[in-house]
Amino acid sequence: MEKKVLLWFLIVGLLLFLMTACITPFTPTGSLTLASPYTPVSAGAWEQLPYSGSNVECLAIDPDNSQILYAGTYRNGVSKSTDSGANWTSSSTGLTKKFVQCLAIDSSNPQILYAGTEGKVFKSVNGGANWTDSSAGLEFVLNRFVQCLAIDPNNPQTLYAGTWGSGVCKSTDSGANWTSSSTGLTQIGVTSLVIDPVNPQTLYVGTEGDGVYKSADGGANWTSSSAGLTNKLVQCLAIDPINPQNLYAGTWVGSVYFSTNGGVSWDRKNPPVWTRSSVHCLAIDPVNPQTLYAGTLGSGVNKSNDSGVSWTDFSTGLTLLHKEVQCLAIDAGNPETLYAGTLDSGVFRITPK
Repeated sequence: MEKKVLLWFLIVGLLLFLMTACITPFTPTGSLTLASPYTPVSAGAWEQLPYSGSNVECLAIDPDNSQILYAGTYRNGVSKSTDSGANWTSSSTGLTKKFVQCLAIDSSNPQILYAGTEGKVFKSVNGGANWTDSSAGLEFVLNRFVQCLAIDPNNPQTLYAGTWGSGVCKSTDSGANWTSSSTGLTQIGVTSLVIDPVNPQTLYVGTEGDGVYKSADGGANWTSSSAGLTNKLVQCLAIDPINPQNLYAGTWVGSVYFSTNGGVSWDRKNPPVWTRSSVHCLAIDPVNPQTLYAGTLGSGVNKSNDSGVSWTDFSTGLTLLHKEVQCLAIDAGNPETLYAGTLDSGVFRITPK
């Protein structure tokens, strides 16, 4: 009998040892996973930064200090890095809505940030340390997402918010109050919004199903600007920072359209490699705007050096599971350094060779 009891204890002990050795602790979706120590991979290929386990919806880089990076996530608020992505901390105090669709930084004072969420805009005046609700006037947007935010480069008190289901909203007092600014928008599902950097009264929005609209009076009135857009499911827009007559539109099912006349007409750019992918984000090199990057849902990142005439795959380091790219951000001080936010795989970075 004693031998049987001893044998039973030995078996139970062995099973407990094996279970302890084999089970990996669970990391909740969206938590920060830090490598220790963090060792960058070789330049010229995408590297997965030590922030994983979350859908990254948007990225923003401090214009005065490119080591400071913000990531807006699905259900986990905002995270911040002060060392180019090597380490991350949560930066969500005061964010009562944690699904962050978009971020905007005041270029005149990068301590001021805005976050677009489910029916609300939040504002931080201390680099994301704390957030306050800045949604007065947005009550009609309740339960509808703020998809995109843009700040007037000449007057940072003026902001625009593109919403899913409620058109465009405008604030002229740094987000304290908002009013609807959608006259002429027949399709109110706004996916993207860009401002002409030379003439900020000129705005463009991309819509879910009705192409591109343009305003020449700071959002007071909108007119269709979609001639040549055979695919009107516009997911993203990008505007040339040097020649703002040049615009790009990325669409569902993999097309990129190019306008050289301020949206009067569009031409199609459709590389065969994207036939089953959605172009979810576009980024233009601020120094050499002929260089353009497209982030896709399914085909990773592609690059053009000739204003979208031809494209090459730019996904080295992005494995198949990481090719769902939702957002791109370029380091303005070193435009060959890019960041990519992905679906379920966190943030990636590529640096020049």
